[in-house]
Amino acid sequence: MKIFEKIAISIVLVCFLGTLFLNSKISSLFFFLSVTLLSFSYLIFGFTLFKIKDGNSYFRVLSGAILGITLGTLLFVLDMPKGVLLKTIVAINILFSIALILNWLIKKQGFSKEKRMIFFRSVLIALITSFFAYASVHNSQNRFFLKKISGKNTSLTYNLLMFDEIENYDAFMDNENYLEAINSAKKSVEYGKKWRKYDTIYYEDFSGTYEFLSKAYIQRGNKLYTNRDYLSALKNYKSADSVLKHKEHIPKYPKATQSHIYWNRWNLGKTYDRLNDFENYDKEIDFLLTNYHKVKDTIDLDYFRIVENVASNYAKRNVLDESIRLSKFSLSILKKDSLNNLPNYRDTYLNLAKNYLVTDSLKNAKIYLDKYSEIADVNDCKILYYNSLYFKKVNIKQALEYAKKTCECIDSENKPNPNNQFRAYLNLSQIALENSNYVSFKKNLKRIKSLVPQTYNQESNISKINNTLGYYYRLKGDFTKSKYYYQQSLNYYRDANEYDNYKKIIIELKIALLNDELGIKNNLQLINKKVLDLLSTYESTTPSLTMMHNDLASINTGSNIKLSDSLYHITLAIHKKYNLKNLPKIGVAYNGLGINNLYLKKYPKADSLLLKGKNQLEAFYGSNQNMNQTINYLNLAKSKLYQKDFLNSDKYLEKASITANNCFPNEKTIYESYILKLQGDLVLKTSKDRVAAWNNYNKALQIAEKYLSKEHLFIIELKKLIKRNTSK
Repeated sequence: MKIFEKIAISIVLVCFLGTLFLNSKISSLFFFLSVTLLSFSYLIFGFTLFKIKDGNSYFRVLSGAILGITLGTLLFVLDMPKGVLLKTIVAINILFSIALILNWLIKKQGFSKEKRMIFFRSVLIALITSFFAYASVHNSQNRFFLKKISGKNTSLTYNLLMFDEIENYDAFMDNENYLEAINSAKKSVEYGKKWRKYDTIYYEDFSGTYEFLSKAYIQRGNKLYTNRDYLSALKNYKSADSVLKHKEHIPKYPKATQSHIYWNRWNLGKTYDRLNDFENYDKEIDFLLTNYHKVKDTIDLDYFRIVENVASNYAKRNVLDESIRLSKFSLSILKKDSLNNLPNYRDTYLNLAKNYLVTDSLKNAKIYLDKYSEIADVNDCKILYYNSLYFKKVNIKQALEYAKKTCECIDSENKPNPNNQFRAYLNLSQIALENSNYVSFKKNLKRIKSLVPQTYNQESNISKINNTLGYYYRLKGDFTKSKYYYQQSLNYYRDANEYDNYKKIIIELKIALLNDELGIKNNLQLINKKVLDLLSTYESTTPSLTMMHNDLASINTGSNIKLSDSLYHITLAIHKKYNLKNLPKIGVAYNGLGINNLYLKKYPKADSLLLKGKNQLEAFYGSNQNMNQTINYLNLAKSKLYQKDFLNSDKYLEKASITANNCFPNEKTIYESYILKLQGDLVLKTSKDRVAAWNNYNKALQIAEKYLSKEHLFIIELKKLIKRNTSK
């Protein structure tokens, strides 16, 4: 070995160790210079470095060339990722070393000292360069070693850093730390871009970093979606979509990437559904249904999930006929793919039952509830809940029993879901109201309020409570408090979207009715337009919608009798069409028609209609059980009084008083004031006893002043009656 070679190798070793352990830039520089010089020396001056005879000149030149070129590759593999050409050169040296080994094994005695020297150099260089050329960058220890030697700002360094971040990404994904995983994936993309500038052969490997980034966005979106943070989930799904479609993302497996894009669009669609962004939801669904065949060969459970989601979305948008059609179609898909899909059958049966309940197609609703019951789990509380909703429209007493059982069932679960508990107890409270069980209502209300902080959509749930309280105080006749709670509920819908706008209008209509009771003037023209425009948006009128017809008819009673009558008649016609009988809405409609005839002084006709209303209400609630009955009895008493049928007038006043006391024992409601006023009128008509009449009017005034303003026409009328009967 020449002195120059020894010096060069010594410098290489010293600089190598200095670079590895001291991370010295000077050592790194001298290392590269020494390797460069040694490589050129082997390549150009190989014949002078090896003492071989002239007869081996070809061998000498070949040895120098192979050793020089191979050692030279070390400079490249330390600067940029290992390309095919570099690996081939190193492989040639390895083959050369193997050839020398075979030559040595065959000709041990004839293997000269010079050849041994070449052999040792060849093997040593092969070992060193093969490590750098073939070492897997997926191994963190290899990357650590390579980064130490390669220095900074080289293509290899960026490649190694890219894989460092990918390894960090994997760890973060395993720990479900998706935000950090996104950051690591972003860094891997940035390092990959710098690597890519030098090495386009591995462009697809760099492009794979976009797949990692998109996956992190999707997983984070899924987690946020599960936690009901839909806006944040949407942002992540959109980011994933833009990453997957990025112009620099040239996928290694295009079909797999196409599938990722497709199912991320499904994520977007579901999230738009949750956010009630129906315009964007429709766009995503159109894409999914149009392109399904590109990612799936057959219609299976995935297609079922898309169709059933659309069915649920249409139900939310009150496109109920189409929702029912799609749910039935999804059942046909389940029959083709019937393995382990009982949960899907249950969900679809339940969706159909809900839709039929909304449309008051009670026979069909019962069919699907029974189907659900057949495959439900033993301790399934849902069937109890939906049976309570069914009987709420059929038998209010039986509905109350199912509502109680639902609450007991959910409370007995190992880990009761507060959202399910809230829904169940709210339903129980509302049914208790219909049963005039106000003690139970107040008790359940406390339970409901305590559950709100544990639920999702707390503001929405508070709005539901306020809405229920508004109804309670309206029944009680405390119109001021009722209006307050309805207004609190309305605040939630101030910025209502298309989906929630109808709820907003319904509450506004309730408030308008209360204004009417409180003697506050309404913009009746605007209210009529809003409600009628809303009703015109429905494809068909179902019995459930007729509550709006009744409320709008009520506010027009006496002022626009023609419109009022037509709306009440729609209620009756729709219930007849659906073969529904003995329901409160029918009773309220007959009562409203009777009041309109009282205004027109058509008393016999009013009697007939009011009696029909009485029969409907008694058939549903029983005798003297609900405040709607109190109102009906008051109107009958008034009609009989106008006809001078004093005996029956007194009879109905007595029934009104009993019913009011049954509903609110030991409380003086506004209806008590109305009863006392009519009793005073009756006394004047029958016995002419002005003192007794005065007492009734005075008591009525004392009660009324608690609920109505001084300017209210009823208060003014009572004061006039008191004054008139005092002075005489």
